[in-house]
Amino acid sequence: MHLHPGSVELGIVRTALRLLSDLLRPVNGEICINEDWHDHDGFKKPSQPFSWEAFDGWLASDEALASHQQGDVAVYWAVHDLDHRFLLRFYLDDEQPASECHLDLCGADSVLHSAATRLAEEGIATRIGPAKAYFDQRYGG
Repeated sequence: MHLHPGSVELGIVRTALRLLSDLLRPVNGEICINEDWHDHDGFKKPSQPFSWEAFDGWLASDEALASHQQGDVAVYWAVHDLDHRFLLRFYLDDEQPASECHLDLCGADSVLHSAATRLAEEGIATRIGPAKAYFDQRYGG
């Protein structure tokens, strides 16, 4: 599942991340974060322990989220649970204000449909499709 259209403003990504965090948190305990270079050049970095509380801090305001811009094109943040039941990726462009941001979520069909429904309730459009085709198209390596 990804936001539609593909590029949106940072505030929309932050709203979507808050809603998805609320949806995913109750059924997923510990989480990790990763600098995801898949779309940039395919470089792989190990995930680091993260917490829902730390994520809440990132999402406290548009400014708080913008402070985590990567400084490189197409380098995403990826949040996932320890059992890899979901992968939540988001890209924050480096412009001020950030207007070319992206978000995608991989997981079980039931998770994706619940997420799409919740986002639609807030007026945020999504598209659901096969993950492999989506990632093959975006691979930068």
